[in-house]
Amino acid sequence: MSTETPMTKTPDKNRLLLIGGIIVIMLLAIIAWAVASQTITANNKAAAEASASTSVSAQASALAKAADDAQKAIDIQLQEDQENAGSVCVRRVLQAVPDATMQPGKTETTQAADGSWHTVGGWTNPKNTFPMQLECSSTKASGDSWNVFLVKPAAGQ
Repeated sequence: MSTETPMTKTPDKNRLLLIGGIIVIMLLAIIAWAVASQTITANNKAAAEASASTSVSAQASALAKAADDAQKAIDIQLQEDQENAGSVCVRRVLQAVPDATMQPGKTETTQAADGSWHTVGGWTNPKNTFPMQLECSSTKASGDSWNVFLVKPAAGQ
């Protein structure tokens, strides 16, 4: 009897190269997919950070504008209060001395540390042509109401 050993076929070299190539291509595709997904995640994160930064910057800009607008409103109100404080003091002088004539451009009103207004100036009248001093302190009570304390001239002067 003859013994025959079954012959095993060795894989074809081309076939092995083809399988190896496919495995390498699949590995490269998996690596490329992983890198691409990381890049997309990084881009999304950067876009979110840029959006948040823009949002914070827009909010800061809006707050700065609101603060500027508020400061302008305060400055306008202070200017009006200063003019009104001087005006109520002049009216009080005219109540005390009806024939008084205010010296133009000589009245000055400043705000004291306590929030009251101090007005100084000059006035004359037909009886006394020498300039007399006006001195008055006023505080805004509410609305258009003012509390006025006339220092000079004293009543009846």
